[in-house]
Amino acid sequence: MADLVANLTDLRWLNRYLGSHWLLCRAVQRLWRRMDSPARLRVLDVGTGAGDIPEVLLRWGARRGVLLTVVGLDRHGGILQYLRTAQPASASITYVQADGLCLPFLPQTFDIVVCSTMLHHLDGTQGSALLHSMAAMARYGVVVNDLLRGWLPYYAARLLFAVTACHPVTRHDGALSVLRAYRVAEVRAIAQHAGVAPVQISTALGYRWMLVYTRPGEAMSEA
Repeated sequence: MADLVANLTDLRWLNRYLGSHWLLCRAVQRLWRRMDSPARLRVLDVGTGAGDIPEVLLRWGARRGVLLTVVGLDRHGGILQYLRTAQPASASITYVQADGLCLPFLPQTFDIVVCSTMLHHLDGTQGSALLHSMAAMARYGVVVNDLLRGWLPYYAARLLFAVTACHPVTRHDGALSVLRAYRVAEVRAIAQHAGVAPVQISTALGYRWMLVYTRPGEAMSEA
């Protein structure tokens, strides 16, 4: 458990200072505006991991007067045990143990479904199943962001983890995660195989990609 806690602590730090939080909130805000800026949002975070994404989304909502309820879902029981005991209880965040490839909710239960830095753990078939499952749960849209495969991001990751005081598990997995990550064309193929369209896929910061899916027929105003 000590190794897990140290790794999750590192992930929270990395997500915060390497741009993952900023990219996710920017994409969620884009969808929210297309929804005519509702005062309430129900969000599902698939593969919640360190549990930082629900907290970041609540802070984003608070700054804009949006009341959010967030469900953080993860298949790892040890992670959820840690989140439920180590973090302050919040009536706006609920944790659920389940497999993201087969989400245990009715279709369109959530306004937006998000997933951050999880897809690179899956092969292409699993990735398609994940996107298909997420899209089915979303009333308005889906946001996915992850690492971008490439030699420059790989060597940058090796340098970063060589000079930071991260846990050995984090240092070992960090650079390897870049090698397991997808290129934009591969992400587009995964989405196409999942039947998720239309999607917008963009790169940012030189080492991350962002996929945004908007359910056809929903409000598209740019308020």
